[in-house]
Amino acid sequence: MELLSPSLQRYTPYGAGAEEARPWTMDGQLWIAFFGGVIPVTVIAYLNTRRLRIPFTQSWKMIAAGGVGLCAVILITALPCLVSLPAFLTTSTLPLTAAGRLIALLVYVYLRRLQVSALRVYHWYYHGELSSLWGAGLAAVIILGLLQLGLIDWAAWLLAGMWR
Repeated sequence: MELLSPSLQRYTPYGAGAEEARPWTMDGQLWIAFFGGVIPVTVIAYLNTRRLRIPFTQSWKMIAAGGVGLCAVILITALPCLVSLPAFLTTSTLPLTAAGRLIALLVYVYLRRLQVSALRVYHWYYHGELSSLWGAGLAAVIILGLLQLGLIDWAAWLLAGMWR
């Protein structure tokens, strides 16, 4: 009789090593998006898909969303060099920084949407807690955030040079 009605307790879609690499919290990814930008949150979300065992047919959408977000941030950063903007936008980098953070947060919302169903499945089968993002998140914000900053500055400089 047990063969006809398998118990959900015994079914483990994550395999034997599920406890070894627990998924990261979604709230931690929000802070990575805010402080780090598009590249750090995309990398952390992609690594989390590996922990959640999301197939590549779904996780490639995360890479694509990060790429689109990065292109948007680069275009917004290069915008003052490409077109004539009002003085309050060109004398301060605050509007550009805020726009970059807004784009990173929008990318985070999409990445969260892609991860949430797999996270629910994880919670259903393993009632454990999620891993903290303090170590990996801080490293992503510092290292990948600096990489993103350099990439954005280089690409904006390149775009500005092409249009002059």
